[in-house]
Parts: sequence; C-alpha cells; structure tokens
Amino acid sequence: LNMSMLNCFFSNKYAVRGGSVCKDLAFGKKKNNRELQGTYPVIFLSFAAVKADQLSEAKIQIKQQIARVYEENRYLLDGDLLSGNEKKAYNEVNLHMGDAEAAAALNNMSMYLARYYGRRVIILLDEYDTPMQEAYVHGYWAEFTTFVRSLFNVDV
Repeated sequence: LNMSMLNCFFSNKYAVRGGSVCKDLAFGKKKNNRELQGTYPVIFLSFAAVKADQLSEAKIQIKQQIARVYEENRYLLDGDLLSGNEKKAYNEVNLHMGDAEAAAALNNMSMYLARYYGRRVIILLDEYDTPMQEAYVHGYWAEFTTFVRSLFNVDV
C-alpha cells in the first residue's frame, strides 16, 4: 500500500467511499481492517515537491505543507473547540513561521483534530526521502534532519 491509499483508507474524510478502498487487496479483505476504514482523522503530508538547494527554502516548502493542513481544517475554528489563545495561534500558522512554531503547529493540529473527533490522529508522511536526499546532495543534511526531527519528535 502506498501512503495515498492509506490516507484514503483510514481518513474519515473518505468514509463515504464505504468499502471501495483496498477492497481487492489482502489488506482490505480482512474484517478487522475494514472496520477501521474511514474512522480516523488523518494528517497527510507529502514532501515529494520539497526540493531545494538551500536549507531555508526546504524549510519554507515544508512549512507550506503544514499551512495547507491548517487551511484544510479551518472548520476547527468554529464554535468553542479551541480557546482564544489556540485560535490566535491557529491563525498565525503560515509559511513564514519560525521553526519552533512549525514544530508546535503539527503537534497542535494533531491535538485539535483528536479533540474534535475524540480519537487519536494518524500522521502520514509521504516521500520524506526526497528532501532528505536534497539536503545530503546540497550539504545541509545535519541542519535539515534536526529540523525534521523537531517536527515529529513530540511526547504524547
């Protein structure tokens, strides 16, 4: 299974598809797996297009992905799910945010979605190797891996 298929399988955004995703694969034929289909909030990030000669550009491209996730989930701002401070922080997420804010943003979105749906969130990262290879080739490997580690290294 590729990451896009996993996203379509688990994500509650695609629940209306019923049993159509993965139905012909061994994975989709197992009853326990079918019961999970369309039941989780999913954050799907693809780093396929993150190609940069410089660390700063790679970071901006990743921050664009995070900002896109925030745009897709703006319904979370409706009602009282988020506090005033959380709404303020939510609205400050953009491609120019600092590294610490980017790391917090991904963790916060996971927390907001879990609160909204009452379930833990699945985070799928596709094509993570593309920017890693770029970082290695262009000489910013150590700095880039530190940045990426900060995005996903959160105690839950």
